Amino acid sequence: MLHSLSIENFTLIDSVSLQFSEGLSIITGETGAGKSILFDAILYVLGERFSQDILKDSTKKTIVEITFSSTSSLQVLLEQLGFDSYPDTIVLRRELSPKGVTRCFVNDTPTTVANLKTIGTQIVDFHGQFDTQTILAKTNYFSLIDSLSTTTTFLEEYEKFYAQLTEKIHELAEIKEKIRSANEVKDYYQLQLEELETINPSLGEIEEKEQLLKKLENAEDIFFRTNTIASLLQDDANAVLPSIRSIEKEFDKLQRFDPAFELYSKELQQAFIILSEVHNFVQHYNRDVDFSEEQVLQIRLRLQELHKIRKKYGSIEHALEKQNFFLSQLELSNNSQEIQYQIEQQITSIRQQLSKSTFLLFTARKQTVLAVEKSINAILKKLGMVHSTFQCVYNYTTIAQPQNEMYIPDQSSDGFCPLHKNGIGSIDFLFSSNPGVEPKSLSSIASGGEISRVMLALKSIVADKDSLQLLIFDEIDTGISGSIAQKVGIVMKQLSVKKQILAITHLPQIAALADTHFLVQKDTSANKTSISIQTLPKSEMYNEVARLLSGENITASSLQIAKELATIPLDF
Repeated sequence: MLHSLSIENFTLIDSVSLQFSEGLSIITGETGAGKSILFDAILYVLGERFSQDILKDSTKKTIVEITFSSTSSLQVLLEQLGFDSYPDTIVLRRELSPKGVTRCFVNDTPTTVANLKTIGTQIVDFHGQFDTQTILAKTNYFSLIDSLSTTTTFLEEYEKFYAQLTEKIHELAEIKEKIRSANEVKDYYQLQLEELETINPSLGEIEEKEQLLKKLENAEDIFFRTNTIASLLQDDANAVLPSIRSIEKEFDKLQRFDPAFELYSKELQQAFIILSEVHNFVQHYNRDVDFSEEQVLQIRLRLQELHKIRKKYGSIEHALEKQNFFLSQLELSNNSQEIQYQIEQQITSIRQQLSKSTFLLFTARKQTVLAVEKSINAILKKLGMVHSTFQCVYNYTTIAQPQNEMYIPDQSSDGFCPLHKNGIGSIDFLFSSNPGVEPKSLSSIASGGEISRVMLALKSIVADKDSLQLLIFDEIDTGISGSIAQKVGIVMKQLSVKKQILAITHLPQIAALADTHFLVQKDTSANKTSISIQTLPKSEMYNEVARLLSGENITASSLQIAKELATIPLDF
């Protein structure tokens, strides 16, 4: 519920701070007193667009702040918008500086006007002269009807199969495009694949072949040098290894006289072992040196092929990736009919399941639509609109031939039903306030009073279903009086048990039923105009209702009638 509203420097208001209670809150005041400014302030803090003119004092900042109860649905929304969890209350604030700078906050966290507006649609519903009537948007009719119906299972099934059908149709379109592209370049891909498969490159092969070629091209030099090393180590007259052996023997003799030679004797032994290993390596290497010119030629030819592939594709790694791509595209092209057939069979199966859930959903909604129409007309009659007609129309049209893949065959004709995310067909609310006048779409009705009463009737039957906390009605008493006004007041009072209601009225029959009463007054003294808003105590509430009955001169009888109006039975 709305707990409080604080307004600073807004249009004709200097400063106002109001506390709200549950139930029915009524706003009264003289004509032209500025009652709707209170609604304007709420609209402002909920993200509606206003000009710089709202600054009462152009040198000061405008601040409007409201506090609402937190709910589970609001928690989900706030988390989606990136705010922290607020378990108790939510404070929305919007400021406008004299320089035209707007600042917005959710519980002191800076935010955007768009976020305020999104949050506002979840907590407040305006009816009357405002253009934020969420229930008038045709896009909301399906959800409204579904909230009153036992369509949950059918709707979940429909949404599941609709999503699957959409996904498969998209997949089929992608496959067709890939097949078309693959077929267009099939011959080219085949040639490229054959080239790659013929050459059959492998990662690291170029480096490996270049190293081998370097070895083969220098085989003669390698043979000579390794042979020289082997000779110097073992075979020459002054070869290293025999010389080390001779030196070793001398060290063995010397260490008898001085242990200092023992360490270096061991070093000589280690040197002999290492050089022996070197000798064995070069000896074996020398024996394996290959002078094959044919092998050199083969490697050069292989490297030419590999360099060609690398130049063409940028790298061997990329060439191998392209090879896999060519192969997959050719497989797609070769198996295109089978692949496409499988997806089309899946689409056919999903469409059959979707068709069943679609018409079950339609039937359930149709029953709800008839019940809603009956209930609304009954309430409108009680609200004094005895000649009015409310129609809740839910039908679907068929087409001779499908224009796209989003369709199902009609159950009762040879036609086809176009699908949309809500099902098939469309829902519209039609209304006529006069006999003999063709009902028109509710969204096109100009009279704020008529719309407000229709909305009151609609809200009366959906009060338990939606998550909105506050309903605001303006001009709901237009064109009514007497007992009809009293009935409108009773319906509002009954509805206020489930929803907090804030309404402007000129009628004592409605004002008398207020749980909280706000009086708006305009002061034009001292060449200044300002508006004040006060919360009336119970005794003053009776006086204000009496004033609505008899004018400025409140009589004992009007005061007595005001008290009687406040205690009427809340039934028809």
